Amino acid sequence: MNIKEWVKEDIGVQRGDVDRAIELTLAKVIRKIDEKIEKLRKIKMSAAYIFTIDTAIAMLEYLKKEIGEESE
Repeated sequence: MNIKEWVKEDIGVQRGDVDRAIELTLAKVIRKIDEKIEKLRKIKMSAAYIFTIDTAIAMLEYLKKEIGEESE
């Protein structure tokens, strides 16, 4: 299932509003990812979990990149 079908089914928007709904949804997801990355970076400053946190940050940044490419 592609993103447009998911938005139509899950959110129930009208046909003309699908693209705008997708843009808004993806922008919100990217903001949430950025917030999580910032929280992880703050934890990293004071934690012994540097490798694990670096891995989590890299995975979130990759996800953000993939979402950005999907929305284009």
